[in-house]
Formats: sequence, structure tokens, C-alpha cells
Amino acid sequence: MNWNVYTTCATHPAIQGVFIAVVGTVLGIVFDQTVGRLAGRIARRTVTKEDDEIVASSRPTLNYTIIILSCWAGLQHSVIPDLALYAAKGVLGTLAIFVWLTGFFRFAETILHWLSRHRDRFHAVNNRTLPIFDTGVKAFILGVGVYFGFLTWQIDVTGWLASAGVLGVILGFGATDSVADLCAGVFILAEAPYKQGDYLLLASGERGRVTKISMRTTRLLTPDEVE
Repeated sequence: MNWNVYTTCATHPAIQGVFIAVVGTVLGIVFDQTVGRLAGRIARRTVTKEDDEIVASSRPTLNYTIIILSCWAGLQHSVIPDLALYAAKGVLGTLAIFVWLTGFFRFAETILHWLSRHRDRFHAVNNRTLPIFDTGVKAFILGVGVYFGFLTWQIDVTGWLASAGVLGVILGFGATDSVADLCAGVFILAEAPYKQGDYLLLASGERGRVTKISMRTTRLLTPDEVE
């Protein structure tokens, strides 16, 4: 009798799903404590710090991914209503996207800072242009994450993309001057024809010392102390 009860419990879909999730969680922790620590030790023996940062940021990403995948696999063996299964998969998929977005953000920051420290080989990335590249890369990563988030919840993104395209065209025509100023500011920051502290004489006759440079404006302090 006891053996029959044990067999029934072991073959029950809900019990199997929980078992798979628990085993996957344990494997994720074991993987982090073994392979993750070993990779960290190897990275610490190198001269550069970037590999240490990459390993440190990738360990939680891989650990949480293994746990989420095990919970996802456990759901496949669970007998729950379709609505609850849809919600559970959506939540797990959203968590996975968030984990990977965080990991890619940290990876991008590490690579960009490494590029900025090697300005002799990568002239475009420096202390002045680093915020531009950082914002652009993170915006791209976030856009990809939002796209996969829609797919996770089985939302058709065709209409959203079409609406975003039309809205982008409208905003582009309505903010032509602002976009032109923004592009000019990006090129100024990238090429650095002048820097903070330089004295400029404009074609319109204004002159002054550069006090601040941003993506949209350059501020001058005239001899009359007018900014």
C-alpha cells in the first residue's frame, strides 16, 4: 500500500514539476559555486580588470538562467489551467529577460570603459563620447528586451512597430531643428574641434570662453560675463 502511494506521488505531474524545479535550482547553485568560482579565480590571475568584471556580472546571470529554465521545464509537467500556465510562463520569461538585460548592461559598460581607456586605438570612444555610446547601446539593448517581452506574453508587435514608425516620422518632422542640434552636438563631442576652456570667436561676432559642452548646446562666457 505504501509503495503504491509512493509510486502514485512519484508519477504525479505536479510532483514531477516541483522536483524538476528543485533539482534545477540546486544545479544552478552548484554551478555558480564551482564553475563560477573557478572562472573568477582564473580571471583574477590576469593583468586586466575587465575579465574580472565580466565574470562577476555573468555569474548571477547564468545562475538565475538555470533556475528559471528548470522552473520552465517543471511547468511542462504540471497540470494547471491554461490561464495560470500562460501567466506563469509570462512571468518566468519576463524574469529571464530582466536578468539578461542586467547582464548585457553590465557587459556593455565594461567594454565601453575598456575602449575609452584605449583611446590610442579607439579614437571615437573617449571620456567625452562615452555617455553617448553608453546611452545608445543601452537603448538598443532595452529595445530588444522590450521586443522579446512582447513575444513572451504572445503580444503581436506588428501594430506597435507600425505605430512607432509613424510616430517617429511625425516627431522627426516636428523636431527637425532639435534633431539637427543633437546630431551636431554628437559630432562636436566625437571630433572635439574645441574643448572646455578654449576661447572662440563665432562668425556672427560673438566671442567668449567655452564653459560647458553638451550634446545640444555649447555655452560661452563673454568678456562681459554674459553666458
